[in-house]
Amino acid sequence: MKEEVFNLVFGDWDENLHRINELSISNNADRNKVWATVASTVTYFIKDHPHATIVAIGSTLSRTRFYQMGIVKLWDEIRREFDVQGYVNHIRLPFHKRNQLQRFPP
Repeated sequence: MKEEVFNLVFGDWDENLHRINELSISNNADRNKVWATVASTVTYFIKDHPHATIVAIGSTLSRTRFYQMGIVKLWDEIRREFDVQGYVNHIRLPFHKRNQLQRFPP
């Protein structure tokens, strides 16, 4: 079976450019709502694409760390449903709350 890889992109829709701006900072206090929406969307997507790999990479190191913190916050629920992996020192490993993830290796 051919591996299907999908990129999960976070950002704000830029109406002028007609694309997602991954560097935007909206600061509109809806972080928990966003995480809940992402979790729900990924769950439904995986039901239709059970063999898919979903990649979430921050556009900056700080955003990657932010995503890691979101995973850690919901870790007990996430680990029951998904095989989460990350990169530590350019090596792909199972995700653990204590590991410091890096940006995708070059």
